[in-house]
Amino acid sequence: EHTLVIDIGAGTTDLCRVYGTVPTPADQTHINFAGDHIDAKIIEEIQLKYNGAQITKDMARRWKESHSFVPGTEPDEPIIVDFSIDGKAMSLDITDCISAACESIVNPIVDGVKELIAGSNPEYHDAFRRNMILAGGGSLIEGLADAVAEGLADIGDVSVWCAEDPVTKVAEGALALAGDMPDDQFTSIN
Repeated sequence: EHTLVIDIGAGTTDLCRVYGTVPTPADQTHINFAGDHIDAKIIEEIQLKYNGAQITKDMARRWKESHSFVPGTEPDEPIIVDFSIDGKAMSLDITDCISAACESIVNPIVDGVKELIAGSNPEYHDAFRRNMILAGGGSLIEGLADAVAEGLADIGDVSVWCAEDPVTKVAEGALALAGDMPDDQFTSIN
């Protein structure tokens, strides 16, 4: 209860206020700044840094899943990966590219959270500020919870934390919600 869930998936980041009832569409917002956006941004950043870089979306996704972080949580060693530049095999540093790509989702998430809190019942504002949960694969980005909390510092004391085993927890949460959902809210799929 009284939680703001930030589910960072592949295509969208879904933000939802949860406060004891089945959330309505007004309790939710969806933004297109999520995993696929980060993948595209990694490619863009690498191609800006290394003219002629040949990168696929799958390569970018693998690098994101292995090395993602936001500024302030840099790895001890540079992120060196193999790819081609104009067909020539190279091993190059993409640390700053990963950082910039991952950071690109922070402000849109912060803006979405601010809108959801501001549009909610004022009695719940403090509870939402103090109980924000990052979930989904994107919540595995090193330092993301702290970056979101820092972006929200101007709205008061906030607490942003990552769900333990976030990919599995999304499925478990959906199952729990389905178990509590009235029969008339289910849709038949043929």
